[in-house]
Amino acid sequence: VFFKRLVDNTSMSRPNPKELTLAFVFIAVQAFTFLVWRDSLARIADQNFEFSYLYPASLVGLVIAVTLAALASIFITNQFLLYGAVAASMLVPLLTVPATNGTLIVLILTILLALGAVWRTANESSFSLGFSLHKLFRAGIPLYLTAAALLNSYFYFLEVKQSDIVGVALPRPAFDLALRIFAEPIKSLTGNPSFRPDVTVDEFLEAGVRAELNKQQIADQRISDADIKKMTELSRRELASRYGVELKGNEKLSDALRETVTARMQDLLGPYRRYMPYAGAIAFFLAFKTLTIPLYFISLALAFFLIKGMIAAKIMKKETRQAREMTTTPMTNHTAKIACANKEIDDLLQKNEKSNASNE
Repeated sequence: VFFKRLVDNTSMSRPNPKELTLAFVFIAVQAFTFLVWRDSLARIADQNFEFSYLYPASLVGLVIAVTLAALASIFITNQFLLYGAVAASMLVPLLTVPATNGTLIVLILTILLALGAVWRTANESSFSLGFSLHKLFRAGIPLYLTAAALLNSYFYFLEVKQSDIVGVALPRPAFDLALRIFAEPIKSLTGNPSFRPDVTVDEFLEAGVRAELNKQQIADQRISDADIKKMTELSRRELASRYGVELKGNEKLSDALRETVTARMQDLLGPYRRYMPYAGAIAFFLAFKTLTIPLYFISLALAFFLIKGMIAAKIMKKETRQAREMTTTPMTNHTAKIACANKEIDDLLQKNEKSNASNE
């Protein structure tokens, strides 16, 4: 049915300049959007969480790409042009990654999902008696966002596979925020009043040494600064050997704690660590699907205003369709059998009349 409609619709319509322009803009915007997403995910995998214009650009680009996909599904009547544009928009971003079996599988799945989404939207637009933008979006755009989530999850998988997946799963900003929130309980547990994420390791250990000396009622004047530095260095070496990390003393306390926690997590994972990129990609897919819920409604609103604007600019025009309503009366099996029997009797009577007339 799909290919029959594809051939029939293509033979009946030829792409006009407006459809060609919409298809070209759709391919360019979507390919650019997914390339920006790949660069953003590479920064996240490298644990670079500083603000970058890539992050808002990726979200804005996705909203525009989804909106253009919906508009292309609705207004491009040439099916070869429509489905070719969708396939090309999914193919171009994957040309920038290594050609592996996984890339081929993801390419096939994303193209099939995107084609299915566009086909459902176009099918709803063709057979719908009225124009309901929300109904058209609901028909195929969620499936299209699933294709986008799959493609971006594959980009995330490729990036974290080449980096420290445990470190990516424990982002530095989130870890620093947790340390600031639990700073007071940690101070009471360690007995060190200088606990802050931004202090250095040596400053924290030196404050701990002085607090321990005061607890033992040993005045600071009886111990020189050189002795305190030696005690601090011994404490640092003991911590480094206990947790198997390298501590120089001038690094921030938050970085040292995060490195220690990461090392412990890697030890606990052991041989299962190689499955972490897959788990991370699945978690990213689910998180991205959650993100697409507000993006869906934003794209719907953007499509509404774009259509209104194009109608006002006379790029598009309203068209009224007339539909003829057909009503049918349900017929039971018993009624159908009686109708068939009556028809057979009438045929036999006509044959008998013809035979009698010929005999006469």
